[in-house]
Amino acid sequence: MAVRRWTISPNPLRSSADAQRDGLPVPQRYWAMLTLMTGLALSCLDTAIVNVALPTIARDLRASPANSIWVVNAYQLAVMISLLPFASFGDIFGYRRVYRFGLLLYTSAAVISATAHSLEILTLGRALQGLGAAGLMTSPAPMISDKPRGPMNLPRLPVP
Repeated sequence: MAVRRWTISPNPLRSSADAQRDGLPVPQRYWAMLTLMTGLALSCLDTAIVNVALPTIARDLRASPANSIWVVNAYQLAVMISLLPFASFGDIFGYRRVYRFGLLLYTSAAVISATAHSLEILTLGRALQGLGAAGLMTSPAPMISDKPRGPMNLPRLPVP
């Protein structure tokens, strides 16, 4: 008769096999969560920051208030349009790749926005930044959850 041995895991409700299957050990797991949450916080706070700075942006670029609101609208529309496609891309290509692509696009577009000398370039940069933010927003939750993800684990939809 085999004797079952128990080991101490970080969570007493989980066995050591579950802890090994989860991926990262505890210190690295906390750093990964901090990294994911920082990107998510940046993409969410960006809208509030631009809303506060919008009058100054409009004055510096000599734009009317009606035209300058597109700086905010371009970001929000790009995020809303691309949230579901990026979530689907995460299932297909992997959430880590989508997150990295979103971070790269978000950072590159932030440089474009920061160096823009016209309202049109700023609006284009903000739209690209919104696309990158959607990649940042869709990835953290599935990457943190302990359920397996990917095309093989998706629920099957009935075909009529």
